[in-house]
Amino acid sequence: MKDVIADIVIKALKGTGVELKKEEIEKFIEIPPSADLGDYALPCFFLSGKLKTPPDDVALLIRENIKEIPKEFEDIQTSGPYLNFFIDRKTFALNLVQEIKSVGEHYGKMSKANRTTMVEFPLPTLTSLFILDI
Repeated sequence: MKDVIADIVIKALKGTGVELKKEEIEKFIEIPPSADLGDYALPCFFLSGKLKTPPDDVALLIRENIKEIPKEFEDIQTSGPYLNFFIDRKTFALNLVQEIKSVGEHYGKMSKANRTTMVEFPLPTLTSLFILDI
């Protein structure tokens, strides 16, 4: 979803003189502390210096430049210096089910190539005692 949000922001910033790469935007996208604030949030502080505008106004500018909300989202709102994205859960669920059907039994599996796995037992004696007690 971060790549979709980055695309939305890039399109909304066209004509402002600010050109950003997807990776630059994606690293600032976060998950809000409360579901009332959306599923994803973009703090606009980093854009404030580039646009020489307060972050609250940057969030409003981006939101005003979003002409059509993409199908992946139910709503996009501003809250102070944040741009909050609310996922359309029905569309998300349908896309997920379609992806699972298309991938089949390989869904969720990771490639083992060039991977290292580390397993730690910080207190193996307590683990052993716990297992013995069962």
